[in-house]
Amino acid sequence: MNLKAEYMINRLFIAAVILCLLPAATAFGQELRKEKLIGTNPGNPGSNYAVFYSYGMSESAVWPLGMKLLVKNADGTNGSTIRHTHGGGNGENIAVNDKVPFRFIIAPADGPSGGVSWAAAMGIDASANSNLDQDGTVTTSGCVGYSTTEFPSGWRLPTQREMMLMWLFKAGIDVIYSSGQLSASPYWTATENTAVEAWYLDFTTAAPQSDSAAKTSSYKYRCVRDY
Repeated sequence: MNLKAEYMINRLFIAAVILCLLPAATAFGQELRKEKLIGTNPGNPGSNYAVFYSYGMSESAVWPLGMKLLVKNADGTNGSTIRHTHGGGNGENIAVNDKVPFRFIIAPADGPSGGVSWAAAMGIDASANSNLDQDGTVTTSGCVGYSTTEFPSGWRLPTQREMMLMWLFKAGIDVIYSSGQLSASPYWTATENTAVEAWYLDFTTAAPQSDSAAKTSSYKYRCVRDY
């Protein structure tokens, strides 16, 4: 990608944030809340989590409450984020990056593996680093294998739009997770660009910077969970 193209992508990305996110956040009440959640274990006393709510956003830009953006495996277990590109769903998949969930939980820490490939962050087989298949063979790596006491499963890699919101509310996330702050690093998103590239968001800059990189690149990841 040449510098001019990258510049245009970044300018468009910034414009999208300003026009679509900031007015809603300031005028219509998009919120990042600290909530004590018990999770899937009713005997658990619970812990504080950062939860994003898309209050005030247009209904056409928000998935309805209860919408799950991860694959359900044939055996009923949770898989990875539904595979998609910035332009639509892979194969017959829905275009999950067209909207954001009404609410979602942000994980309290980065993935424990540090920098990994895109497929590893997603939790699918490495062959996904070179294809745009509808699905991928699920592994126990990345967000598929991510676990907390309250939510031992059901985590997934955030879409590009979800990661944009996480950048916008980074200060709040860092206050809620004082020991698990988002670092000044590039983070993978679940959104693919081509068979061999996926989108990431760079948290090292003062303004949002998004670009695509080879899926085999080694970046950090922060999981989210449908709620």
